[in-house]
Amino acid sequence: MIDPNVRNDFYGLDHKTFFNNASYAPVLKVVKQAIDNYLGQVMNLNVGDVEAKTHLANIRRDAAALIGGHHDEIEFAINTSWGLNLAALGLDWQAGDEVLMPDNEFPSVPYPFKALEQRGVVIKYIPTPDRNFSFDEMTKLVTKRTKVLSISYVQYFNGFRNDLKRIGEFCKERDIYFIVDAIQGLGVCPLNVKECHIDLLSCGAQKWLLSPLGSGFFYVSKTAKRQLKSHTTGWMGVDWNLNYSDLMHFDREAFADCRRFNLGTYPYIQLWGMAAALDYILKLGVENIFDHNMALVDQLIRFVRHDDFYRINGTLEPAHLSQIVNVSSPANEQLQKHLLKNDFFLVYREGGVRVAVNFYNTPAEIDRLIDVLQQFKKQELAVKA
Repeated sequence: MIDPNVRNDFYGLDHKTFFNNASYAPVLKVVKQAIDNYLGQVMNLNVGDVEAKTHLANIRRDAAALIGGHHDEIEFAINTSWGLNLAALGLDWQAGDEVLMPDNEFPSVPYPFKALEQRGVVIKYIPTPDRNFSFDEMTKLVTKRTKVLSISYVQYFNGFRNDLKRIGEFCKERDIYFIVDAIQGLGVCPLNVKECHIDLLSCGAQKWLLSPLGSGFFYVSKTAKRQLKSHTTGWMGVDWNLNYSDLMHFDREAFADCRRFNLGTYPYIQLWGMAAALDYILKLGVENIFDHNMALVDQLIRFVRHDDFYRINGTLEPAHLSQIVNVSSPANEQLQKHLLKNDFFLVYREGGVRVAVNFYNTPAEIDRLIDVLQQFKKQELAVKA
C-alpha cells in the first residue's frame, strides 16, 4: 500500500493535478535537499570528490536492485540515448546485418542505428497495425542475419507494456542481441533483466525514477550474447585506484566492468539527486507503486470503455497495461486544452491525451478527471446539436 501522504514528499502537487510523469517528474523534496547539500559544499569550496564516489556506488547498487542485475553491470549515463549508442558503436557489424524495432518507437530507439545504414546494416521496422507491438509480426521479419532487436519496455504514447520475458526468450533461442529502452517503465513496472535475457538496457532517470534531467544509467550483461567494444573510453574509464596525484600514466587498464565506458568527470549535481531518488523508490517498493498505479488506470479505463465519445488509444489487455493511458476523442487537441484550463497537467501525444499516473496521484484525482471529461463531452455534443 502507498501512504497517501507521499504527496507531501513533492513540490507543486497542491497547485495542479499532475498527470505528466511520462515527460518528467515533479521535484522530489529529498532530491532537492541532496542537490542543495552539494551546492552548499561547492559554496564552501569543496566539490565533494570522495562523496561523489559513494553516490556513484550507491546508484550502481540501487539501479541493479531495480532491475535484478549486478552492480558491476551498471554505469551512470546522462540519458537513454547514451546507453543505446553503446550497441551501435560497440557491436561488430557486417554489411547485411539486420536490426529489428517496432515502427511506432520513440526516436531514441532508431536513431543510434541509422548511421549504420551507411555501412550496409539493414533496419527493419516491425509493423504495428493497431499501434501496439505484435510478436507475430516480429517473427515474420527474423532471418539468419537478424543481429539486434531494440524495443521500449513501455511505449511512450499509449503505454503498451511489452512482454520482455517472452521477447527475450525468443532472442536467446536465436542469438539475437536484445536491447531495451526502459525509460517509460523502470521504477513503476517490475522488471528483471536476467529473467528477460536482456543484453543491454538503457534508461534516463528524469521520468519515473524521479531524478534530475541529465541523469540515468545503462546495464550491459556480463553474459551478453556478444561483448561490446569500447570506442569512447576517456580518462575516467580506466582505473586510477583513486590516486589523482600521479596522473602522468597513459597505460592504465580500462575497468573490467561497465565503468570502462565512462568518459570523464561525472555531473555531480545529477549524482547527488539520482542517488537520493533511487533510495526513495526502493523504500516505497516498485511492486507497491505498480499496484497503486494500476488501480488508478483501471478506474479510468472503466469509465472510458463504457463511453461512446471517448476511447482508449491503446490496449485493454491487462498484461500489457502500464501507468500510461491515451484517451482520444473527436475533439482531438481541444480536449487537452480544456483539461489544461481545468488545472490538469498533461500532454497530447499521437492522437490522444496522454494520462500518465504515478503513486502520488489519488482516486479522487481520477474521479475529478472523469467529471471534467463528462462536462467536456456535454459541451461538444451541445455545440454540434
